[in-house]
Amino acid sequence: MAKKAKTHKATVKRFKLTGRGKLMHKRQGDNEHLMAHKSARAKNRKKHMSEIGSKDQARNLKRLIS
Repeated sequence: MAKKAKTHKATVKRFKLTGRGKLMHKRQGDNEHLMAHKSARAKNRKKHMSEIGSKDQARNLKRLIS
């Protein structure tokens, strides 16, 4: 009998699967620390989630999530 693959908990915490199947992640860098000298545009860009670009990476991450 084959073992069931376990969910990788660290991956679940860092990535979100959308309803359409896209994989989203938070942008790199802390949004609180050392942001006083950054422009408002740069700070605003970091607040939003972005899509995983590589299809190979997305496929591997989806396997870890489920």
